[in-house]
Amino acid sequence: MSVLDAEQLEVSPIVICGRPQPPTTDDDLVGAFDLDTLSAEYAAFGDRWQVFDSDAMAPVEALVARVKLQCEWLGLTRLDPQLPAVLLPQDWPGTMQAQLFGELNQRLGEREAPVLDDFFAGTLE
Repeated sequence: MSVLDAEQLEVSPIVICGRPQPPTTDDDLVGAFDLDTLSAEYAAFGDRWQVFDSDAMAPVEALVARVKLQCEWLGLTRLDPQLPAVLLPQDWPGTMQAQLFGELNQRLGEREAPVLDDFFAGTLE
């Protein structure tokens, strides 16, 4: 029995599970990262993208916006140590911003769809 369905298995998920080994503590793990700065970066991401209106965009504009969104999100998540939720502050903004990213990425993907084939074919004007 699999926890993931067949479509999810095609993505080749990587799961890492572990526990701190003595003398390392949870506090040591949390203290190794500047979570305050990262939290502020996540909040700034939300400030920039939460007010973003993809519905009024032309397909080409949506394509450009989606590339910007994905580049910014990738840069942000590369800074994130991906600590377990139990070690993060209760109001950790990364969770909410991940949801915002997913929703906006989906909407922009739908808006850009009419021009995507032309973009990859090199025929987009």
